[in-house]
Amino acid sequence: MRRLRIAHVTNAMALDGTGVTNAAVDLALEQRAAGHQVAVLCRWADEPMRALLDGAGVLLVEGVEAARPSDLQRAVRAAAPVLRRADVVHVHTVRATAVALLAAPARFATRSVSTLHNPYQRSAPLMWTTRRVVSISAADRDLVARRTRGLRRPAVVLNGTVGSRRLPPADALQPVDLGPHAVVYVGALYARKGVDVLLRAMVRVRRELPSARLHLVGNRDNPQLEQLADDLGLGEGAVFEGFSPDPRRYMKGAAVVVLPSRAEGFGLVLVEARSTGVPVVATRVGGIPEALDGGRAGLLVDPEDDVDLARALLSVLTDEALAVRLRLAALEGLERAHVARAAREYAEVYASLPGLSAVGP
Repeated sequence: MRRLRIAHVTNAMALDGTGVTNAAVDLALEQRAAGHQVAVLCRWADEPMRALLDGAGVLLVEGVEAARPSDLQRAVRAAAPVLRRADVVHVHTVRATAVALLAAPARFATRSVSTLHNPYQRSAPLMWTTRRVVSISAADRDLVARRTRGLRRPAVVLNGTVGSRRLPPADALQPVDLGPHAVVYVGALYARKGVDVLLRAMVRVRRELPSARLHLVGNRDNPQLEQLADDLGLGEGAVFEGFSPDPRRYMKGAAVVVLPSRAEGFGLVLVEARSTGVPVVATRVGGIPEALDGGRAGLLVDPEDDVDLARALLSVLTDEALAVRLRLAALEGLERAHVARAAREYAEVYASLPGLSAVGP
């Protein structure tokens, strides 16, 4: 197997639940375990992330990424020595792409790979300029193909998190005691995630099942949503738990996990939920159906529809046979969600770059 020098370039690196960060770190750790020389270049990292990467033998280079135009020159200087020696320059964000392009233009032209974690961003087209482009779902691939009128058709590598070297195995975790009818949402509290729709759905759920309670696990940085919960009269029916370093503990204590997104590239949180064997309800958008095996491993509902969402949640909370079927289905076929599978498929993408044929996992 050919050993590569792989440089991942991204934004800030913190163990704070950010999906882009988790996916990039999981891949970097898996590649390092396979024997590659791996570097992570970012604006800054928190102490837990520094310890994690250092313990795995991954080089961490901070000060790389331009949050403001005035930072760009400094970021380019910090990135250039590593990127110009790299066999593969793998970018994960728009700003990281700009830095890589300017710091190592020759390497960028021939050995760059981008993962489009958020292809619906207005600035995402800059990432389409890399030598190879990767989408995290077939739905996102088709979106890029439409927007480029067929000029770019990315490879598809589904996100993987099962077997992550960042986390302990799911079966080793103790669940949080949430009660018998706990609905758990994990993620950011902003409009794209559809949390406002979920809060309205919970009003309907609690009319039929007053013991149902929603637990929102994520940074408490959107007071407007907490105000909406109060305005809707949810009271103790909506608990804003704040950030958890391993939300799978909440998932294991849930009766159902819900993701009501208006748009979603893949939904890594759904894979985490499936690994705990919890029933899942999510919207039929973007890559979510792929994360749920076309709907076999979870119930799919229309976005923006609090009535449909409430109906699906109630069905899982009150129909034990359905809940058992969904628990069993969630655990089936999880090899598709394994980090090792994602790393193997990225190795195939890397091998398609000029001069890098026959790259191992």
